[in-house]
Amino acid sequence: MTRRARTIAQRARWLIAVALLVGGARAAHASQPRLHLERVDARACSTRGLLFVYLSELELEGTLRQRPDSEYRLLDEHDKVLSPRARSAKSFADLGEPLYMALVVENSSSYCKSLGRIRSALGELLDSLPARSRVTLISYADEARRLTVRAAKARAKAMLEQLSCETDTVQPALVDALDLALRALSKAPAGSRRLITGVSDGINNVASWNVFRAVGSRAASAGVPISFVGYSPIDERGPLLNLGELAKRSNGTLRWAKTRERLSGELRNLGHEIGAQRVLTFDVPKARCGQLRTVRVRGGALTSKALPVGPTRGGDGAGSGSGATGGAADTRGKSSGVVRVVLVVGGVVLLLGLLLLATRLLLRK
Repeated sequence: MTRRARTIAQRARWLIAVALLVGGARAAHASQPRLHLERVDARACSTRGLLFVYLSELELEGTLRQRPDSEYRLLDEHDKVLSPRARSAKSFADLGEPLYMALVVENSSSYCKSLGRIRSALGELLDSLPARSRVTLISYADEARRLTVRAAKARAKAMLEQLSCETDTVQPALVDALDLALRALSKAPAGSRRLITGVSDGINNVASWNVFRAVGSRAASAGVPISFVGYSPIDERGPLLNLGELAKRSNGTLRWAKTRERLSGELRNLGHEIGAQRVLTFDVPKARCGQLRTVRVRGGALTSKALPVGPTRGGDGAGSGSGATGGAADTRGKSSGVVRVVLVVGGVVLLLGLLLLATRLLLRK
């Protein structure tokens, strides 16, 4: 194929992609739901015969659907029923686990008029997160900057409110920002829920789908979904497909805010998805645990995509705190705190004893 032919073919694919994005946005009103299986926790499978799945049932436009938890079934890699119904279910917010989030915010010159509304909407998103969440805040224009690292959400919100736009942006460094996000989330405790989200127009200083494919695949390997709200102040829809590629490859979601006024609503939907995500506990025969490669969930006529099962030993699973700043880490922290108190009290008692002994010796003289 000649260079000119390759260029024409590339442009044709780009135009088709844009048409699909526009058509998909219009079709959103048709309300085509899907079952989004975000992750599977099988660490208690071999020891307790339990498997935990984290899922949300979404309309195409990103709003949550409600379904009785008893209607969900767990399927194996051959689409055979592994467990006919969940033994229990909770929302992620009720589970008490922290969320490790990387919040990526574009503050390029094209966002100057919209940044105030974006800051406000993202502030509401931070307020809606579980109390123990930890947030890495990253801004990007020509350069990507990490403003907080696994900070409490109040600290992240304070830094967000100080964010201003870069008026001379030439080439936004979106992929560099994602690289910072992945590196920060790699330090989160094993087994914890991790997520990259934010607001972007999808434009990057290297305009290549291969770059986004590579980042999305890296995120998938790390178990980190990328779920942006796409927003273009100048209504340039083509680059939003980059965000779609990231979501598709990383098992995330993409929401599209057509106007500034819709940013708050889309981010509110995202916050609702995060907190109301269903965490279902399924009974699984222990003998099957070592044989499982992938599982999926079926609810009514909807079936999720298959996800790898992962390690079947090494923890108590969802809600145990093993993937949090609590749980085992908290136990160690509390134990070390008790030890410090005992040592301090013991030291004070010893010091008082020595002072008393010295006083007696002085009196004898």
